[in-house]
Amino acid sequence: MWSPKRKANGNRNQYYDYMRAVIPGDLVFSFQGTYIRAIGLVQSFAYSLPKPSEFGGVGSNWANTGWCVDVNYHHLDSQIKPADHMETLSPHLPTIYSPLQKNGRGNQGVYLTTVPSNLAYQLVQLIGDEARVLRDSVNRINQFETLKREAEKPILELWE
Repeated sequence: MWSPKRKANGNRNQYYDYMRAVIPGDLVFSFQGTYIRAIGLVQSFAYSLPKPSEFGGVGSNWANTGWCVDVNYHHLDSQIKPADHMETLSPHLPTIYSPLQKNGRGNQGVYLTTVPSNLAYQLVQLIGDEARVLRDSVNRINQFETLKREAEKPILELWE
């Protein structure tokens, strides 16, 4: 993922700032053309990188250097259209910085935002096995990393 660091007028943008909040192991629901078409697994922290050449003239008013986060995307066979599931999803939408409107359309201008765990859970349930396998693999990696950190603690620290 790549985003500018700031708006064209130099002001901060919460959705660009979220690039700096993601950590390796986070899941990203990729919403495009009214569907969630992919789920990504974040591979890196944000780092500075020039605007990709494939952007062409898009964002010509942005600064040349922005935030980049490496993401490994899994394109879904079971793509869902959130608008078709708003009875289930709507109660879980955040009141601010929501990725979706109450009608299920994406919020224009939302590049990246946080998804509350209860909304993420509902999305995973709607997508099905593909999403559950990705979520469970992330959970296993996180559990392993926690165990590894605990095992590497100095013995004196454990006794204190």
